Amino acid sequence: MAVSLVAAAVCPHPPLIVPEVAAGAAGELDELRAACDAALARLIAAGARRLVVVGPGVEERSYDPPVRGSFRRWGVSLDVTVG
Repeated sequence: MAVSLVAAAVCPHPPLIVPEVAAGAAGELDELRAACDAALARLIAAGARRLVVVGPGVEERSYDPPVRGSFRRWGVSLDVTVG
C-alpha cells in the first residue's frame, strides 16, 4: 500500500507555545501561536487522515483519539484532550 504525504508543517514543541507554560513570554509568542494555528488549519483542510508528530524522544507510539495529556511536567496544572 502506497502512502502519500498530503501536507506538512513544522511547529515548535508545545510547551513553548502554550500561554500557561510560557508565562512571562506568552504575549511575545502570540504571532507564533497564530502561525501554528494557521498551519494546522491548512493540514486539516488538506484532508489528511493521520497526523504524525515528530519529537526528540526515542520511542515510537500511536494513540487513538481522544488523547489526553498534561503540562504538569513543566510545572503547570493544565490537562488537555485532543480528538
